[in-house]
Amino acid sequence: MRKMLRNSNIPEDQADLALNRWTLAICEHELGHAIGLKHYKGAKPSVMKENLGVPIQAVDVQNVRKLYHLGQ
Repeated sequence: MRKMLRNSNIPEDQADLALNRWTLAICEHELGHAIGLKHYKGAKPSVMKENLGVPIQAVDVQNVRKLYHLGQ
């Protein structure tokens, strides 16, 4: 689904920045799925939570290391 920015109070020169951050958040989340991560249900912030917008966190790195048996 394509999102459009309409009727915003974001200055025009910052609209692209907001859209780029949203796009990056989606890409990071979907990349997590591509490498085998599921949605994260824990209390800590995570890129794998269903509500997007959080960058990659230490818990995400730990979960990848655990998934691929890479140790700490």
